[in-house]
Amino acid sequence: MKFLFIALLSVVAYARADAIETYTYLFKGKTVSVPIGKIGDTRFNDVCINGQDHCEALQAYKSPAKKATHLGVETYASDYCALVGGTSLLLTSPRQSGALFCVFKDLSMVDARALASSAWKEGGKH
Repeated sequence: MKFLFIALLSVVAYARADAIETYTYLFKGKTVSVPIGKIGDTRFNDVCINGQDHCEALQAYKSPAKKATHLGVETYASDYCALVGGTSLLLTSPRQSGALFCVFKDLSMVDARALASSAWKEGGKH
């Protein structure tokens, strides 16, 4: 029984580590790493993954406070992020593509396009 429990913990730890990817950005000439994982289909940083109850990014995603209006694809996500109190940050994914994230005061992050889309679905205009 003890072996089964240890094996199960190993599988869970492996699946958890597999789900987290390291994104990066440059700050004052230094590369900063950010662990990014998913909650559902949306990308969040480890602040949300590890402490979902107090994550501002997750709260903003689940309960859009502002109705969205169309401003343009990338501009729209960045503007909506600012509208809900976040700051946009461009991260580089492990596949070397850019990913725009919305960073909140508690340092939690959410994919900015997914955040804006959550508000759009809640009644924004096209």
